[in-house]
Amino acid sequence: MKAKKQRTKGFSLRRTLLIIVTICWLLPMILTLVPLAYYTNQSVRRNFDESVRTAISGAAVNSRRGLTQAVADSRAASYDGRIRAAYINYVESGNRRLFYKNVKDYLDDKYRYNDYFLTTMIFLAADTSNIYYTFNTMEGATYTSVVEYERNVHETVTELSKTLDTKIGFVNVNGNVYMVRNIVSSDFEPYAVIVSQLNLEIFVGSFGNIIWEKSAVVYFNNTAINVMPAAQPYNIRPENLYPGEQTITEDGALVIVSGREYTDSVDIRYNVEVDLNTFLNVFYDYDDILYLLLILTLPLLVIMIWFFYGNIFKPIDKLVSALAEIQGGKLGATAEGGIQNREFNYLRDSFNSMSVQIKEQFDHIYNEELALRDARIMALQSQINPHFLNNTLEIINWEVRLGNNERVTKMLEALSTMLDAAMDRKSSPLVTLEQEMKYVDAYLYIISERFGKRLSIKKDMQSDLMGFKVPRLIMQPVIENAVEHGTGKLNRCKIEISAEKTEHGLSLKVKNNKPMTAEEQETAQKLLAPSYGFKGDGSLHLGIHNVNQRLKIIFGEDSSLNIHNEGEYTVAVIFIPDKEN
Repeated sequence: MKAKKQRTKGFSLRRTLLIIVTICWLLPMILTLVPLAYYTNQSVRRNFDESVRTAISGAAVNSRRGLTQAVADSRAASYDGRIRAAYINYVESGNRRLFYKNVKDYLDDKYRYNDYFLTTMIFLAADTSNIYYTFNTMEGATYTSVVEYERNVHETVTELSKTLDTKIGFVNVNGNVYMVRNIVSSDFEPYAVIVSQLNLEIFVGSFGNIIWEKSAVVYFNNTAINVMPAAQPYNIRPENLYPGEQTITEDGALVIVSGREYTDSVDIRYNVEVDLNTFLNVFYDYDDILYLLLILTLPLLVIMIWFFYGNIFKPIDKLVSALAEIQGGKLGATAEGGIQNREFNYLRDSFNSMSVQIKEQFDHIYNEELALRDARIMALQSQINPHFLNNTLEIINWEVRLGNNERVTKMLEALSTMLDAAMDRKSSPLVTLEQEMKYVDAYLYIISERFGKRLSIKKDMQSDLMGFKVPRLIMQPVIENAVEHGTGKLNRCKIEISAEKTEHGLSLKVKNNKPMTAEEQETAQKLLAPSYGFKGDGSLHLGIHNVNQRLKIIFGEDSSLNIHNEGEYTVAVIFIPDKEN
Protein backbone atom coordinates (compact mmCIF):
# COMPACT_ATOMS: atom_id res chain seq x y z
CA MET A 1 0.00 0.00 0.00
CA LYS A 2 1.46 3.33 -1.03
CA ALA A 3 2.06 5.69 1.88
CA LYS A 4 0.22 9.03 1.73
CA LYS A 5 2.58 11.96 1.55
CA GLN A 6 2.18 14.28 4.50
CA ARG A 7 2.44 18.03 4.16
CA THR A 8 4.69 19.56 6.82
CA LYS A 9 4.02 22.93 8.41
CA GLY A 10 6.30 25.79 9.40
CA PHE A 11 8.63 28.26 7.73
CA SER A 12 11.55 27.44 5.45
CA LEU A 13 14.75 27.02 7.43
CA ARG A 14 16.95 27.64 4.40
CA ARG A 15 15.31 30.97 3.54
CA THR A 16 15.30 32.14 7.14
CA LEU A 17 19.00 31.34 7.59
CA LEU A 18 19.83 33.28 4.41
CA ILE A 19 17.91 36.36 5.60
CA ILE A 20 19.46 36.28 9.08
CA VAL A 21 23.03 35.83 7.76
CA THR A 22 22.57 38.65 5.25
CA ILE A 23 21.15 41.16 7.75
CA CYS A 24 23.12 40.25 10.88
CA TRP A 25 26.48 39.16 9.47
CA LEU A 26 27.16 39.98 5.83
CA LEU A 27 26.13 43.64 5.98
CA PRO A 28 28.10 44.45 9.17
CA MET A 29 31.14 42.63 7.82
CA ILE A 30 31.08 44.68 4.61
CA LEU A 31 30.71 47.95 6.53
CA THR A 32 33.55 46.93 8.83
CA LEU A 33 36.09 45.51 6.39
CA VAL A 34 36.01 48.38 3.89
CA PRO A 35 37.39 50.97 6.37
CA LEU A 36 39.80 48.37 7.70
CA ALA A 37 41.35 47.73 4.27
CA TYR A 38 43.38 50.95 4.32
CA TYR A 39 44.56 50.43 7.89
CA THR A 40 45.50 46.82 7.15
CA ASN A 41 47.64 47.70 4.12
CA GLN A 42 49.53 50.23 6.25
CA SER A 43 50.11 47.99 9.25
CA VAL A 44 51.05 44.65 7.72
CA ARG A 45 54.20 46.06 6.08
CA ARG A 46 55.79 46.28 9.54
CA ASN A 47 55.61 42.50 9.85
CA PHE A 48 56.99 41.70 6.44
CA ASP A 49 60.73 41.90 7.05
CA GLU A 50 60.70 39.59 10.04
CA SER A 51 58.41 37.01 8.37
CA VAL A 52 60.40 36.87 5.15
CA ARG A 53 63.77 36.86 6.90
CA THR A 54 62.73 34.01 9.17
CA ALA A 55 61.33 31.85 6.36
CA ILE A 56 64.28 32.33 4.02
CA SER A 57 66.87 31.95 6.80
CA GLY A 58 65.28 28.65 7.77
CA ALA A 59 65.48 27.44 4.17
CA ALA A 60 69.13 28.51 3.95
CA VAL A 61 70.01 26.71 7.19
CA ASN A 62 68.31 23.53 5.95
CA SER A 63 70.31 23.73 2.73
CA ARG A 64 73.58 24.21 4.65
CA ARG A 65 72.91 21.31 6.99
CA GLY A 66 72.02 19.01 4.12
CA LEU A 67 75.10 19.95 2.10
CA THR A 68 77.36 19.55 5.13
CA GLN A 69 76.18 15.97 5.59
CA ALA A 70 76.23 15.21 1.85
CA VAL A 71 79.84 16.43 1.56
CA ALA A 72 80.81 14.27 4.54
CA ASP A 73 79.14 11.23 2.98
CA SER A 74 80.92 11.72 -0.36
CA ARG A 75 84.23 12.31 1.41
CA ALA A 76 84.01 8.82 2.92
CA ALA A 77 84.90 7.33 -0.46
CA SER A 78 88.40 8.81 -0.08
CA TYR A 79 88.97 8.11 3.59
CA ASP A 80 87.39 4.78 4.54
CA GLY A 81 89.86 2.83 2.36
CA ARG A 82 87.51 0.42 0.59
CA ILE A 83 87.71 2.06 -2.85
CA ARG A 84 91.47 2.50 -2.47
CA ALA A 85 91.94 -1.17 -1.56
CA ALA A 86 89.78 -2.28 -4.49
CA TYR A 87 91.73 -0.04 -6.84
CA ILE A 88 95.14 -1.30 -5.64
CA ASN A 89 93.97 -4.90 -6.03
CA TYR A 90 92.71 -4.11 -9.53
CA VAL A 91 96.02 -2.50 -10.53
CA GLU A 92 97.96 -5.52 -9.25
CA SER A 93 95.66 -8.31 -10.51
CA GLY A 94 93.95 -6.73 -13.50
CA ASN A 95 90.73 -8.48 -12.44
CA ARG A 96 88.10 -6.03 -13.71
CA ARG A 97 85.17 -8.23 -12.66
CA LEU A 98 86.34 -8.32 -9.04
CA PHE A 99 86.96 -4.57 -9.12
CA TYR A 100 83.46 -3.99 -10.48
CA LYS A 101 81.96 -6.15 -7.71
CA ASN A 102 83.92 -4.40 -4.95
CA VAL A 103 83.00 -0.92 -6.19
CA LYS A 104 79.35 -1.87 -6.80
CA ASP A 105 79.07 -3.36 -3.29
CA TYR A 106 80.58 -0.22 -1.80
CA LEU A 107 78.19 2.04 -3.69
CA ASP A 108 75.20 -0.05 -2.65
CA ASP A 109 76.31 -0.10 0.99
CA LYS A 110 77.07 3.62 1.27
CA TYR A 111 74.77 5.42 -1.12
CA ARG A 112 71.90 3.28 -2.38
CA TYR A 113 69.70 4.19 0.60
CA ASN A 114 71.23 7.61 1.28
CA ASP A 115 68.35 10.12 1.10
CA TYR A 116 70.67 12.94 0.01
CA PHE A 117 71.54 11.30 -3.34
CA LEU A 118 69.39 9.99 -6.20
CA THR A 119 72.26 8.35 -8.10
CA THR A 120 75.94 7.90 -7.25
CA MET A 121 78.63 7.05 -9.83
CA ILE A 122 82.35 6.29 -9.63
CA PHE A 123 84.78 6.13 -12.54
CA LEU A 124 88.58 5.90 -12.74
CA ALA A 125 90.54 8.93 -13.83
CA ALA A 126 92.53 6.70 -16.17
CA ASP A 127 89.47 4.94 -17.59
CA THR A 128 86.51 7.32 -17.83
CA SER A 129 84.50 5.04 -20.14
CA ASN A 130 83.58 2.53 -17.42
CA ILE A 131 81.10 3.99 -14.93
CA TYR A 132 80.15 2.15 -11.75
CA TYR A 133 76.84 3.27 -10.31
CA THR A 134 73.97 2.79 -7.88
CA PHE A 135 70.58 4.52 -7.67
CA ASN A 136 68.21 5.20 -4.78
CA THR A 137 64.90 3.51 -5.68
CA MET A 138 63.40 4.67 -2.35
CA GLU A 139 63.58 8.27 -3.63
CA GLY A 140 62.25 7.43 -7.10
CA ALA A 141 65.55 7.10 -9.00
CA THR A 142 65.81 4.51 -11.80
CA TYR A 143 68.35 3.26 -14.27
CA THR A 144 67.10 6.01 -16.61
CA SER A 145 68.82 8.53 -14.33
CA VAL A 146 72.14 6.74 -14.92
CA VAL A 147 71.59 6.65 -18.69
CA GLU A 148 70.81 10.39 -18.73
CA TYR A 149 74.02 11.06 -16.82
CA GLU A 150 76.09 9.00 -19.26
CA ARG A 151 74.60 10.75 -22.30
CA ASN A 152 74.37 14.37 -21.15
CA VAL A 153 76.56 14.93 -18.10
CA HIS A 154 79.53 12.56 -17.97
CA GLU A 155 81.74 14.47 -20.41
CA THR A 156 81.21 17.74 -18.51
CA VAL A 157 81.93 16.05 -15.18
CA THR A 158 85.10 14.47 -16.56
CA GLU A 159 86.47 17.87 -17.63
CA LEU A 160 85.44 19.48 -14.36
CA SER A 161 87.16 16.77 -12.26
CA LYS A 162 90.52 17.63 -13.84
CA THR A 163 90.33 21.11 -12.32
CA LEU A 164 89.07 20.26 -8.83
CA ASP A 165 92.05 18.69 -7.10
CA THR A 166 90.52 18.03 -3.61
CA LYS A 167 87.71 20.57 -3.89
CA ILE A 168 83.99 20.07 -4.43
CA GLY A 169 82.39 20.93 -7.76
CA PHE A 170 78.82 21.11 -8.99
CA VAL A 171 77.22 20.63 -12.42
CA ASN A 172 73.66 21.58 -13.35
CA VAL A 173 72.35 19.94 -16.52
CA ASN A 174 68.66 20.28 -17.38
CA GLY A 175 67.80 20.98 -13.73
CA ASN A 176 69.67 17.89 -12.45
CA VAL A 177 72.47 18.92 -10.08
CA TYR A 178 75.52 16.71 -9.55
CA MET A 179 78.16 17.04 -6.83
CA VAL A 180 81.65 16.09 -8.08
CA ARG A 181 84.81 15.33 -6.12
CA ASN A 182 88.02 13.43 -6.75
CA ILE A 183 88.94 10.32 -4.79
CA VAL A 184 92.61 10.76 -3.91
CA SER A 185 95.37 8.47 -2.76
CA SER A 186 97.35 8.87 0.45
CA ASP A 187 99.61 11.38 -1.29
CA PHE A 188 96.52 13.31 -2.51
CA GLU A 189 96.80 12.19 -6.12
CA PRO A 190 93.33 11.79 -7.77
CA TYR A 191 92.79 8.29 -9.16
CA ALA A 192 88.99 8.18 -9.34
CA VAL A 193 85.96 10.49 -9.36
CA ILE A 194 82.72 10.18 -7.37
CA VAL A 195 79.63 11.89 -8.79
CA SER A 196 76.36 12.17 -6.85
CA GLN A 197 73.08 13.47 -8.24
CA LEU A 198 71.62 15.57 -5.42
CA ASN A 199 68.10 15.09 -4.09
CA LEU A 200 67.14 18.73 -4.56
CA GLU A 201 64.00 18.36 -2.44
CA ILE A 202 66.30 18.07 0.60
CA PHE A 203 68.80 20.76 -0.32
CA VAL A 204 66.68 23.52 -1.87
CA GLY A 205 63.10 22.28 -1.42
CA SER A 206 62.51 24.65 1.49
CA PHE A 207 63.22 27.61 -0.80
CA GLY A 208 60.29 26.56 -2.97
CA ASN A 209 57.86 26.55 -0.03
CA ILE A 210 58.23 30.19 1.01
CA ILE A 211 54.87 31.91 0.98
CA TRP A 212 54.36 34.84 -1.41
CA GLU A 213 57.48 33.74 -3.34
CA LYS A 214 57.74 34.51 -7.04
CA SER A 215 61.20 33.15 -7.86
CA ALA A 216 64.25 31.73 -6.09
CA VAL A 217 67.79 31.03 -7.26
CA VAL A 218 70.33 29.15 -5.10
CA TYR A 219 74.04 28.94 -5.90
CA PHE A 220 76.26 26.05 -4.81
CA ASN A 221 79.66 27.62 -5.31
CA ASN A 222 79.11 29.16 -8.75
CA THR A 223 76.46 26.69 -9.97
CA ALA A 224 72.98 28.25 -10.15
CA ILE A 225 69.85 26.27 -9.26
CA ASN A 226 66.56 27.90 -10.26
CA VAL A 227 64.18 26.66 -7.54
CA MET A 228 61.25 28.77 -8.74
CA PRO A 229 62.45 30.45 -11.94
CA ALA A 230 60.73 33.66 -12.98
CA ALA A 231 60.25 34.66 -16.58
CA GLN A 232 63.43 36.79 -16.27
CA PRO A 233 65.42 35.54 -13.25
CA TYR A 234 66.90 38.26 -11.11
CA ASN A 235 70.71 38.25 -11.48
CA ILE A 236 72.47 38.07 -8.14
CA ARG A 237 74.87 40.90 -7.40
CA PRO A 238 77.92 39.65 -5.44
CA GLU A 239 78.64 43.14 -4.09
CA ASN A 240 75.30 43.00 -2.21
CA LEU A 241 76.11 39.71 -0.45
CA TYR A 242 77.81 39.75 2.95
CA PRO A 243 79.05 36.67 4.86
CA GLY A 244 76.34 35.36 7.20
CA GLU A 245 73.98 38.31 6.53
CA GLN A 246 70.91 39.02 4.44
CA THR A 247 70.22 42.03 2.29
CA ILE A 248 66.73 43.19 1.30
CA THR A 249 66.11 45.46 -1.66
CA GLU A 250 62.94 46.47 -3.47
CA ASP A 251 62.29 46.57 -7.20
CA GLY A 252 58.78 47.90 -7.73
CA ALA A 253 56.33 45.34 -6.34
CA LEU A 254 59.17 42.83 -5.76
CA VAL A 255 61.11 42.45 -2.53
CA ILE A 256 64.49 40.81 -3.20
CA VAL A 257 66.20 38.91 -0.40
CA SER A 258 69.83 37.83 -0.91
CA GLY A 259 72.16 36.04 1.46
CA ARG A 260 74.95 33.58 2.00
CA GLU A 261 75.63 30.41 4.03
CA TYR A 262 78.90 28.52 4.36
CA THR A 263 80.05 24.96 4.82
CA ASP A 264 83.69 23.93 4.97
CA SER A 265 83.60 23.07 1.25
CA VAL A 266 80.61 24.83 -0.32
CA ASP A 267 79.66 28.50 -0.62
CA ILE A 268 75.85 28.73 -0.63
CA ARG A 269 74.28 31.90 -1.95
CA TYR A 270 70.62 32.58 -2.57
CA ASN A 271 68.40 35.17 -4.18
CA VAL A 272 64.64 35.12 -3.49
CA GLU A 273 61.99 37.38 -4.99
CA VAL A 274 58.74 37.93 -3.07
CA ASP A 275 55.63 39.55 -4.52
CA LEU A 276 54.79 42.33 -2.09
CA ASN A 277 51.32 42.88 -3.55
CA THR A 278 50.36 39.28 -2.91
CA PHE A 279 51.68 39.61 0.62
CA LEU A 280 49.68 42.75 1.31
CA ASN A 281 46.50 41.10 0.04
CA VAL A 282 46.65 38.12 2.38
CA PHE A 283 48.55 39.27 5.48
CA TYR A 284 46.42 40.89 8.16
CA ASP A 285 46.91 42.43 11.54
CA TYR A 286 44.96 39.62 13.16
CA ASP A 287 44.81 40.95 16.72
CA ASP A 288 43.20 44.33 16.02
CA ILE A 289 40.79 42.93 13.44
CA LEU A 290 39.80 40.07 15.73
CA TYR A 291 38.92 42.38 18.61
CA LEU A 292 36.84 44.59 16.35
CA LEU A 293 35.03 41.68 14.74
CA LEU A 294 34.25 40.20 18.14
CA ILE A 295 32.57 43.41 19.28
CA LEU A 296 30.58 43.87 16.10
CA THR A 297 29.48 40.24 15.79
CA LEU A 298 28.53 39.64 19.44
CA PRO A 299 24.81 40.39 18.87
CA LEU A 300 24.93 38.21 15.79
CA LEU A 301 26.36 35.33 17.77
CA VAL A 302 23.61 35.62 20.41
CA ILE A 303 20.85 35.68 17.79
CA MET A 304 22.31 32.83 15.78
CA ILE A 305 22.89 30.66 18.87
CA TRP A 306 19.30 31.17 19.97
CA PHE A 307 17.97 30.49 16.50
CA PHE A 308 20.07 27.39 15.87
CA TYR A 309 19.26 25.95 19.28
CA GLY A 310 15.50 26.25 18.90
CA ASN A 311 15.25 25.31 15.25
CA ILE A 312 18.17 22.97 14.57
CA PHE A 313 19.93 21.66 17.67
CA LYS A 314 16.80 20.83 19.66
CA PRO A 315 15.07 18.95 16.81
CA ILE A 316 18.30 17.09 16.06
CA ASP A 317 18.57 16.08 19.73
CA LYS A 318 15.08 14.60 19.55
CA LEU A 319 15.95 12.60 16.46
CA VAL A 320 19.24 11.47 18.00
CA SER A 321 17.49 10.38 21.22
CA ALA A 322 14.98 8.33 19.24
CA LEU A 323 17.82 6.81 17.22
CA ALA A 324 19.68 5.92 20.44
CA GLU A 325 16.56 4.10 21.68
CA ILE A 326 16.47 2.08 18.46
CA GLN A 327 20.17 1.26 18.78
CA GLY A 328 19.50 0.19 22.37
CA GLY A 329 16.98 -2.39 21.12
CA LYS A 330 13.70 -0.46 21.33
CA LEU A 331 12.55 -0.93 17.76
CA GLY A 332 9.73 1.34 16.63
CA ALA A 333 10.84 4.27 18.84
CA THR A 334 9.69 7.66 17.51
CA ALA A 335 10.68 11.31 17.95
CA GLU A 336 7.90 13.28 19.63
CA GLY A 337 7.30 16.98 20.28
CA GLY A 338 6.54 20.01 18.17
CA ILE A 339 9.07 21.41 15.68
CA GLN A 340 8.75 24.92 14.23
CA ASN A 341 10.21 24.47 10.76
CA ARG A 342 9.14 22.51 7.69
CA GLU A 343 12.37 20.66 7.07
CA PHE A 344 12.66 19.08 10.51
CA ASN A 345 8.94 18.34 10.62
CA TYR A 346 9.42 16.36 7.44
CA LEU A 347 12.53 14.63 8.82
CA ARG A 348 10.72 13.72 12.06
CA ASP A 349 7.67 12.34 10.27
CA SER A 350 9.84 10.39 7.81
CA PHE A 351 12.01 9.07 10.63
CA ASN A 352 8.99 7.94 12.67
CA SER A 353 7.44 6.25 9.65
CA MET A 354 10.71 4.52 8.80
CA SER A 355 11.19 3.37 12.41
CA VAL A 356 7.72 1.77 12.54
CA GLN A 357 8.24 0.09 9.17
CA ILE A 358 11.61 -1.29 10.23
CA LYS A 359 10.08 -2.78 13.38
CA GLU A 360 7.29 -4.42 11.37
CA GLN A 361 9.76 -5.80 8.84
CA PHE A 362 12.12 -7.00 11.58
CA ASP A 363 9.29 -8.79 13.40
CA HIS A 364 8.21 -10.41 10.14
CA ILE A 365 11.75 -11.53 9.25
CA TYR A 366 12.39 -12.74 12.80
CA ASN A 367 9.25 -14.89 12.77
CA GLU A 368 10.22 -16.28 9.37
CA GLU A 369 13.73 -17.10 10.66
CA LEU A 370 12.28 -18.89 13.69
CA ALA A 371 9.97 -20.92 11.48
CA LEU A 372 12.82 -21.73 9.10
CA ARG A 373 15.13 -22.75 11.95
CA ASP A 374 12.47 -25.03 13.50
CA ALA A 375 11.76 -26.55 10.10
CA ARG A 376 15.48 -27.20 9.47
CA ILE A 377 15.93 -28.72 12.93
CA MET A 378 12.92 -30.98 12.49
CA ALA A 379 14.14 -31.98 9.03
CA LEU A 380 17.58 -32.86 10.37
CA GLN A 381 16.18 -34.76 13.34
CA SER A 382 13.98 -36.75 10.99
CA GLN A 383 17.08 -38.12 9.22
CA ILE A 384 17.56 -40.87 11.79
CA ASN A 385 19.62 -43.75 10.47
CA PRO A 386 17.34 -46.81 10.23
CA HIS A 387 20.34 -49.14 10.14
CA PHE A 388 20.28 -49.89 13.85
CA LEU A 389 16.48 -50.42 13.70
CA ASN A 390 17.00 -53.15 11.11
CA ASN A 391 19.65 -54.83 13.24
CA THR A 392 17.34 -54.58 16.25
CA LEU A 393 14.49 -56.23 14.42
CA GLU A 394 16.80 -59.05 13.33
CA ILE A 395 17.92 -59.62 16.92
CA ILE A 396 14.33 -59.51 18.17
CA ASN A 397 13.42 -62.05 15.52
CA TRP A 398 16.31 -64.24 16.60
CA GLU A 399 15.36 -63.91 20.24
CA VAL A 400 11.75 -64.79 19.55
CA ARG A 401 12.89 -67.92 17.82
CA LEU A 402 14.88 -68.94 20.86
CA GLY A 403 11.92 -68.15 23.09
CA ASN A 404 13.81 -65.83 25.44
CA ASN A 405 10.88 -63.54 26.17
CA GLU A 406 12.59 -61.47 28.93
CA ARG A 407 15.37 -60.29 26.66
CA VAL A 408 12.85 -59.57 23.92
CA THR A 409 10.88 -57.41 26.33
CA LYS A 410 13.98 -55.39 27.31
CA MET A 411 14.95 -54.91 23.69
CA LEU A 412 11.44 -53.79 22.81
CA GLU A 413 11.54 -51.30 25.68
CA ALA A 414 14.89 -49.97 24.44
CA LEU A 415 13.54 -49.77 20.90
CA SER A 416 10.46 -47.92 22.16
CA THR A 417 12.70 -45.40 23.92
CA MET A 418 14.68 -44.80 20.75
CA LEU A 419 11.56 -44.43 18.60
CA ASP A 420 10.08 -41.98 21.12
CA ALA A 421 13.23 -39.87 20.95
CA ALA A 422 13.23 -39.97 17.15
CA MET A 423 9.58 -38.97 16.79
CA ASP A 424 9.89 -36.09 19.32
CA ARG A 425 6.19 -35.86 20.04
CA LYS A 426 6.66 -32.73 22.20
CA SER A 427 8.55 -30.91 19.37
CA SER A 428 11.36 -30.00 21.74
CA PRO A 429 14.81 -29.93 20.11
CA LEU A 430 16.55 -29.63 23.52
CA VAL A 431 16.48 -32.16 26.35
CA THR A 432 18.47 -32.54 29.56
CA LEU A 433 21.68 -34.52 29.49
CA GLU A 434 19.97 -37.01 31.83
CA GLN A 435 17.21 -37.64 29.25
CA GLU A 436 19.77 -37.85 26.43
CA MET A 437 21.69 -40.50 28.39
CA LYS A 438 18.47 -42.55 28.64
CA TYR A 439 18.36 -42.60 24.85
CA VAL A 440 22.08 -43.48 24.80
CA ASP A 441 21.53 -46.32 27.30
CA ALA A 442 18.65 -47.66 25.21
CA TYR A 443 20.82 -47.64 22.11
CA LEU A 444 23.77 -49.20 23.95
CA TYR A 445 21.53 -52.00 25.29
CA ILE A 446 20.34 -52.79 21.77
CA ILE A 447 23.82 -52.67 20.29
CA SER A 448 25.22 -54.73 23.18
CA GLU A 449 22.78 -57.48 22.28
CA ARG A 450 24.22 -57.43 18.81
CA PHE A 451 27.91 -57.47 19.76
CA GLY A 452 27.77 -59.30 23.08
CA LYS A 453 31.13 -59.52 24.84
CA ARG A 454 32.89 -58.01 21.87
CA LEU A 455 31.59 -54.59 22.98
CA SER A 456 32.92 -52.89 26.13
CA ILE A 457 31.26 -49.69 27.40
CA LYS A 458 32.69 -47.29 29.98
CA LYS A 459 30.81 -44.15 31.10
CA ASP A 460 32.03 -41.23 33.20
CA MET A 461 29.12 -38.83 33.69
CA GLN A 462 29.00 -36.52 36.70
CA SER A 463 25.58 -36.17 38.30
CA ASP A 464 25.79 -32.37 38.52
CA LEU A 465 25.87 -32.18 34.71
CA MET A 466 22.64 -34.11 34.15
CA GLY A 467 20.53 -30.91 34.01
CA PHE A 468 22.57 -29.41 31.15
CA LYS A 469 20.43 -28.83 28.00
CA VAL A 470 21.63 -30.62 24.86
CA PRO A 471 20.03 -31.31 21.44
CA ARG A 472 17.88 -34.44 21.31
CA LEU A 473 19.68 -37.54 19.91
CA ILE A 474 22.95 -35.62 19.59
CA MET A 475 25.12 -38.45 20.96
CA GLN A 476 23.56 -41.58 19.41
CA PRO A 477 24.91 -41.00 15.84
CA VAL A 478 28.38 -40.26 17.26
CA ILE A 479 28.35 -43.39 19.45
CA GLU A 480 27.06 -45.47 16.53
CA ASN A 481 29.91 -44.17 14.39
CA ALA A 482 32.38 -45.05 17.16
CA VAL A 483 30.98 -48.59 17.47
CA GLU A 484 30.98 -49.29 13.75
CA HIS A 485 34.39 -47.71 13.22
CA GLY A 486 35.97 -49.13 16.37
CA THR A 487 35.04 -52.76 15.61
CA GLY A 488 36.90 -53.11 12.33
CA LYS A 489 39.17 -56.11 11.87
CA LEU A 490 39.71 -56.48 15.62
CA ASN A 491 36.15 -57.76 15.98
CA ARG A 492 36.14 -56.12 19.40
CA CYS A 493 35.22 -52.61 20.36
CA LYS A 494 35.87 -50.53 23.46
CA ILE A 495 33.81 -47.36 23.89
CA GLU A 496 34.40 -44.66 26.52
CA ILE A 497 31.75 -41.94 27.08
CA SER A 498 32.40 -38.92 29.30
CA ALA A 499 31.11 -35.41 30.00
CA GLU A 500 33.07 -32.43 31.31
CA LYS A 501 32.06 -28.89 32.25
CA THR A 502 34.49 -26.31 30.79
CA GLU A 503 34.77 -22.57 31.29
CA HIS A 504 32.51 -21.84 28.34
CA GLY A 505 30.19 -24.83 28.10
CA LEU A 506 29.82 -28.62 28.10
CA SER A 507 32.20 -31.07 26.40
CA LEU A 508 30.85 -34.55 25.51
CA LYS A 509 33.55 -37.03 24.51
CA VAL A 510 33.24 -40.45 22.80
CA LYS A 511 36.37 -42.63 22.34
CA ASN A 512 36.87 -45.93 20.55
CA ASN A 513 39.93 -48.15 20.46
CA LYS A 514 40.84 -47.79 16.79
CA PRO A 515 42.63 -44.73 15.35
CA MET A 516 41.49 -43.36 12.00
CA THR A 517 43.52 -43.83 8.86
CA ALA A 518 44.61 -40.81 6.84
CA GLU A 519 41.76 -41.44 4.39
CA GLU A 520 39.24 -41.65 7.24
CA GLN A 521 40.55 -38.41 8.75
CA GLU A 522 40.13 -36.68 5.41
CA THR A 523 36.56 -37.99 5.17
CA ALA A 524 35.77 -36.76 8.68
CA GLN A 525 37.06 -33.25 7.84
CA LYS A 526 34.87 -33.14 4.73
CA LEU A 527 31.79 -34.20 6.71
CA LEU A 528 32.37 -31.40 9.24
CA ALA A 529 33.16 -28.69 6.68
CA PRO A 530 30.48 -25.94 6.36
CA SER A 531 30.38 -26.38 2.57
CA TYR A 532 29.79 -30.15 2.69
CA GLY A 533 26.68 -31.32 0.87
CA PHE A 534 25.46 -34.80 1.78
CA LYS A 535 25.46 -37.07 -1.25
CA GLY A 536 24.04 -40.25 0.24
CA ASP A 537 27.49 -41.73 0.92
CA GLY A 538 26.58 -43.89 3.90
CA SER A 539 24.22 -43.69 6.87
CA LEU A 540 27.07 -43.12 9.32
CA HIS A 541 28.24 -40.16 7.24
CA LEU A 542 24.70 -38.77 7.32
CA GLY A 543 24.59 -39.12 11.13
CA ILE A 544 27.83 -37.22 11.68
CA HIS A 545 26.81 -34.48 9.22
CA ASN A 546 23.38 -34.35 10.92
CA VAL A 547 24.91 -33.79 14.36
CA ASN A 548 27.22 -31.02 13.12
CA GLN A 549 24.43 -29.19 11.28
CA ARG A 550 22.04 -29.36 14.24
CA LEU A 551 24.71 -27.94 16.57
CA LYS A 552 25.34 -24.98 14.23
CA ILE A 553 21.62 -24.25 13.76
CA ILE A 554 20.77 -24.35 17.47
CA PHE A 555 23.92 -22.89 19.09
CA GLY A 556 25.68 -21.09 16.24
CA GLU A 557 29.38 -21.08 15.39
CA ASP A 558 30.49 -21.32 19.03
CA SER A 559 29.44 -24.99 19.06
CA SER A 560 31.47 -27.71 17.39
CA LEU A 561 31.91 -31.39 16.57
CA ASN A 562 35.52 -32.49 16.24
CA ILE A 563 36.80 -35.98 15.36
CA HIS A 564 40.51 -36.72 15.66
CA ASN A 565 43.11 -39.28 16.76
CA GLU A 566 44.62 -39.42 20.24
CA GLY A 567 47.28 -42.08 20.28
CA GLU A 568 45.58 -45.43 19.69
CA TYR A 569 42.08 -43.95 20.02
CA THR A 570 39.64 -42.10 17.82
CA VAL A 571 38.02 -39.29 19.83
CA ALA A 572 34.84 -37.40 18.94
CA VAL A 573 34.20 -34.24 20.99
CA ILE A 574 30.88 -32.40 21.01
CA PHE A 575 31.13 -28.89 22.46
CA ILE A 576 27.91 -27.12 23.51
CA PRO A 577 28.33 -23.46 24.57
CA ASP A 578 26.81 -22.31 27.84
CA LYS A 579 23.98 -20.25 26.27
CA GLU A 580 20.82 -22.18 27.07
CA ASN A 581 21.94 -23.30 30.55
